[in-house]
Amino acid sequence: MAEETPVICILPMSKEEFKGRTAKEVQSEFFLTELPSREGGRYYYRTAGLDAEAGTVVLFQYDKKIIASAVFVRSERFEQPDGFYHGALNFDIDSIRVFDPVEQDLMREVWPERFDRFSNAKLRLSAEAFPEFERRLTGIKLLQHPTPQVHDLDAPAAERVQTTVSRIIRDTQLSRRVKMLHKYKCQILTCEYTIVLADWSHYAEGHHVQPLGEPHNGPDVLENIVCLCPNHHAACDLGAISLVSTELRQVVGHVIGPKFLDYHNQAIYPDGRA
Repeated sequence: MAEETPVICILPMSKEEFKGRTAKEVQSEFFLTELPSREGGRYYYRTAGLDAEAGTVVLFQYDKKIIASAVFVRSERFEQPDGFYHGALNFDIDSIRVFDPVEQDLMREVWPERFDRFSNAKLRLSAEAFPEFERRLTGIKLLQHPTPQVHDLDAPAAERVQTTVSRIIRDTQLSRRVKMLHKYKCQILTCEYTIVLADWSHYAEGHHVQPLGEPHNGPDVLENIVCLCPNHHAACDLGAISLVSTELRQVVGHVIGPKFLDYHNQAIYPDGRA
């Protein structure tokens, strides 16, 4: 039996709730500042929550435009209303991104059979057309974390050293899309890896076949990412597993570009072992 295709959900936002702020103000002041600062990435709701699975990509609709997206984690209902609010939707703050507002004409082009016009209803869309939607986005901005600074506060003032840490900026949505499309199932193990992680019932990791950063300089693209359980992810990183053996080609080969499979074989097994 074929697996159910994941869905994308449109979540309407009230202009009154945001005191008539412009779309640009909501993007910068709420999505990139206020929402990430809330514990659990809480988005408070007044009446109904969101009936969706963890990992669902939510498109936020404001003033008849789509202005942001984030990955849904869970919905919670308060035992007692907190002022006007009856509950909260929790989002993965690292998945938050804003972009140039998307008009309904573009939505009709991408989802001609499912989208007619913006309304106050929570609309579900097939994820099959989501890659095309992403390709059409412009002006994308991601949440920027400050670069941590390390200080030895116990050292004498003359010996105090300040260091900075650099990190690779990658598109976290790519890894999440791979995991979502594979239902968090390891592509080597071919079943779901269950782990107790807050309210999540499943867990998976995205593995770049050709590593990012120097000296490998692998690209951050879908064709270079596979969905793996933690054990197989570690095995691939340590060279205990080659992704190019005959059996594994049948499992992961259809989502990894040939050049990345070749790279993985040469990098981990220079002598060509499978």
